[in-house]
Amino acid sequence: MKRFSVCAIASLMVASLLTATSALAVVITPVAATASSEGADQSPTNLINMSGMVPSGGPGELDDLHTNTPGAQTMWHVAGPGIFDPPPPFPHFVEFDLGGLFFLDAAHIWQMNQETLAPDRGTNRFEISVSPAAAGPFNLVGGFNLAAAGCAGDGPAQVIGGLGGVLAQRVRFDILSAHSGLNEEFVGLSEVRFEGRVIPEPAGALLLLLGVAAAAMRRVRG
Repeated sequence: MKRFSVCAIASLMVASLLTATSALAVVITPVAATASSEGADQSPTNLINMSGMVPSGGPGELDDLHTNTPGAQTMWHVAGPGIFDPPPPFPHFVEFDLGGLFFLDAAHIWQMNQETLAPDRGTNRFEISVSPAAAGPFNLVGGFNLAAAGCAGDGPAQVIGGLGGVLAQRVRFDILSAHSGLNEEFVGLSEVRFEGRVIPEPAGALLLLLGVAAAAMRRVRG
């Protein structure tokens, strides 16, 4: 009962702080990206380093376009054990470290638009999961679909909204299918950004303490 009371009080303190202080909306560029596999020149870092991005004339970076590089050197896609081997069957994943704790509202995803291969290799069905900590399990947010990209010209981002302001420090995409319909496909993406809100301090510290307390309670009960 005592542990429950501490967590309940901390939750109320966080709620009051967040009500009193408006969270600042920001574009979130992840600080790191890792994946289940990657091609020789198709690192997941390409998803967060602006490679292949060109201005569209819009007001911000979320309006930028991604070029259709023939060799996909500015994109990420999965790979097989050897250079000519097909990748393993689905699912595949890519994970993003946001570099801090945010309320996550939307994802802006530039579909893979590699020249001549884009429609087939583009991500189709995928799931988004989040974790509020630098390590530990992910919690499923939901399943989503991306439209196929064309091979010709530069492509805009597709917006996955309605993420509900979930707390996130890490985000994981579990990719379940490609637009080719094949179960062994060099599926990938071009660039990823997120929209969210910065958690004002000391609310962020209290939320982190809540997570630590919850983990400790699970260990005690186990």
